[in-house]
Amino acid sequence: MSRDKDSIQGFYAEPTAYAERMGSKFDERWAAVFAEYARKTAEHCPAARRILDLGCGNGHSTLQLMRAIPCETATGVDISETSLRLGRENLPLDKVELVCADVHHLPFPDASFDLVTSHAMVEHLIDAGEALDEMDRVLAPGGTLVVSAPNMLSPVRAVKLLLQGVKRGSLHPDGTPWAVIQTLIRMLKRTGLQTPLFEYRQPVQITGHFAGSDYDAVFLVNPWDLDRWARARGYTVLRHADSSSSVGAAVERMAPFLAGGVHFIARKPGTSS
Repeated sequence: MSRDKDSIQGFYAEPTAYAERMGSKFDERWAAVFAEYARKTAEHCPAARRILDLGCGNGHSTLQLMRAIPCETATGVDISETSLRLGRENLPLDKVELVCADVHHLPFPDASFDLVTSHAMVEHLIDAGEALDEMDRVLAPGGTLVVSAPNMLSPVRAVKLLLQGVKRGSLHPDGTPWAVIQTLIRMLKRTGLQTPLFEYRQPVQITGHFAGSDYDAVFLVNPWDLDRWARARGYTVLRHADSSSSVGAAVERMAPFLAGGVHFIARKPGTSS
C-alpha cells in the first residue's frame, strides 16, 4: 500500500500528535514494561560501553536500559522533541543524553555504539531497510542489535485482537475478519523467501483508541523479514520472539515466528573494541 511519507513523519514529529500518549508512559505499568524489556536485552548483552536507544519517546526505556546494563554512556533518540522534553522534565536523566533525530538519518559516526536497541519503534518506520541499515552502520563490530515490536504478521496476534474486539463490541483495525485473512496471506507470502519483503501501510492516525495495540503502525514488522535482513549481513541471530502470557510463551517456544511479539536480538560480525 502506498504511504504519504511526509504525512506520517509529521504525525510522529508534530508536537500535539503524541504528547498525550508519551505523557502516559511515566506510570508504574510502563516502568515494569521497560524494565522487562531491559532485562531480556541484558540476558544477551550483559554489558556495553555505549548504548543507543532508538524511538525512546520520553527516555523511560533508555533509563531502564542504563540501569540494567553497565555502560559508560546511554543515548536516546526520538523524532518528537515534545516527547524528549517531557522526559527531561520528569525523569532522572542526568546520565542519559536525549537527541532529537530521524532514525533514517542518524547523526552519529560509524561504529559509535556497542548496543543499538529499539522498543515499539520499528513498526512506525517509513523505510525499514534504510533505518535498519543506519542501525547497522552505527553499531560497532561484535555489537548487539535489538528490535522489540509487535509481530504485525502474527495470526495469533490478529485472532487475539479479533476476539477482544468482539467481546468489547468494537473491532480493532487489525482485528477484523478481513485483517486476520490478510495477515495469514502476508505470512504465507514469506514462505521460502531468502530476502526480506518489507511491507507498509498508511496508518490509522488517531489517538486515544485501542491504546497500546499499534493501529497506527506503518511498517508491518515481523521476524521473517528481520531474520533475513540480519543473516544477509552476517549477523548471528540469538532470539526472535517475545510473549506476555503463558499461552504466548508456549507459542514462542514451539513456533517463535508466529508469536504475537518480536524481541529480535542479533550479534554483528567482528570483534568489539
